[in-house]
Amino acid sequence: LKSGGQFFLESVEKGEHVGRYSIITGGELVRIELNGSQIHIQNQMEDTVDKQVDNPFNDAASYLRHFNCPEYDGLPPFYSGIIGYLGYEAIQYFAQVPTCRENTGIPDSILIIPEFILVYDSVKRTVFIIITVLNSNQDSIDANRCYEEAIERLLDIKERITQTTVPEKTDRDDCQSMKIHETTDKEGYMDMVETCKGLIRQGEIIQAVLSRRKDIETDLDPFL
Repeated sequence: LKSGGQFFLESVEKGEHVGRYSIITGGELVRIELNGSQIHIQNQMEDTVDKQVDNPFNDAASYLRHFNCPEYDGLPPFYSGIIGYLGYEAIQYFAQVPTCRENTGIPDSILIIPEFILVYDSVKRTVFIIITVLNSNQDSIDANRCYEEAIERLLDIKERITQTTVPEKTDRDDCQSMKIHETTDKEGYMDMVETCKGLIRQGEIIQAVLSRRKDIETDLDPFL
């Protein structure tokens, strides 16, 4: 939280064994959003791209092939790369199946090259602070400037994560006043259940995971 991280990844092994690495990433050097046939690309070094294509996932994969990172000894397995998610409807990029086009405002996929990565090694009890920079023109002067800026950013993050100040807890007395909005009523949900039961009997599916989306507006901090 102190670092302003956006993603938290915990390595997990089978059973009750604890994974070795915990990863926090933050900042966005590159952000790619896929939504239906739309692709949106933001890059700190280039102009924003918005276009309609046949398969946005293929365009994203082609675009990301231009990025590479040198390997260094002593770093954890994940020290740079792409992070994000593929939603359920992203199946449309891999198979010819019908998809739901409900206007949720949530992209089918978001892929990000983070600006910084924090990796906690639970074996060595150490934290790696890794800064990623883009140097598109391969100019040595530009590379030196990027390096100096990365050092400053690294020291800033180091200072923040070593602070011991704990933020005050927010007042939760107004939780009862929050309104919950459901996008699917009970009758509509039961219709979905009956449809799935029919598809199971027909042999089209073996199971289905149904849900009822609930929207809640609140200004409370979810971490306090």
